[in-house]
Amino acid sequence: PPSTLPPLPAPTLLGAVRSAWSTTTRGMMGRMMSLGSRGAIMVGAEASSFDMTIIFASQLGGVALDAHMCMLNITGLTFMMGPMAFGIGANVRVGNLLGGGHPRAARVAAVLSI
Repeated sequence: PPSTLPPLPAPTLLGAVRSAWSTTTRGMMGRMMSLGSRGAIMVGAEASSFDMTIIFASQLGGVALDAHMCMLNITGLTFMMGPMAFGIGANVRVGNLLGGGHPRAARVAAVLSI
């Protein structure tokens, strides 16, 4: 027989956002901005340094600039498939162990990932 219970309302993205913001305090936002600003500065500096190498390579001519762009793509792909992927996996593993209340295991995992 069909259920006589009324259907549950479908969760919406707006509802999830409202729920998250309703429990957020100014102190939490300040802490997140403090943590996030350092990462944003690092990413901005890295992007700017790559832009500078492109500007310098463009002074050498079109062929040199094309070769430079090809090598940037190859090195970027190599980095993303190797060290970056490994670092993300190690970060998730250590974070899960810390969140699960296992600081010793997290320390071992962190040391082994290095």
